[in-house]
Amino acid sequence: MFFFMLFGLVTSQPSYAIQLEQPLQITPQVLYAEEETDVQAYAKPHLVHPKGLFLIEVDDQGKRIRDFGVLTDFGALGDSKKEDGVYSRKFKIVEKSLKTIHLSIAAPGEDFAKYPVLLDLVVIRRPSFLEVLKQVWQKIKNHG
Repeated sequence: MFFFMLFGLVTSQPSYAIQLEQPLQITPQVLYAEEETDVQAYAKPHLVHPKGLFLIEVDDQGKRIRDFGVLTDFGALGDSKKEDGVYSRKFKIVEKSLKTIHLSIAAPGEDFAKYPVLLDLVVIRRPSFLEVLKQVWQKIKNHG
């Protein structure tokens, strides 16, 4: 019995460490390809993280691809209120291709094999003026 308990401890993968009181949120959730966009990200973890939290992109398997910077609670870098428990950051992003960016967060020093996808950021093509007019016309037609 002791052997199986020890074997379970040795072979088990570490679990994802950050528990959130309020989920990761990002504004806007849709980006236009090849346009620079100001993005605001924020989350409220259960525990205080003095060095902040990394906003990261992960692939479909949860593998860390790139960092977008540190969400802080210092009242700087886009964090609106110091030490309110909400970690946030403003940053600029330009994406060249249409895709979905899977986002997660990590504490400094964390290196898990798999991170959960907490939120998707979608990159689309900006609609043309005629496409927007067609959408408006459809709304008028459907409600009138």
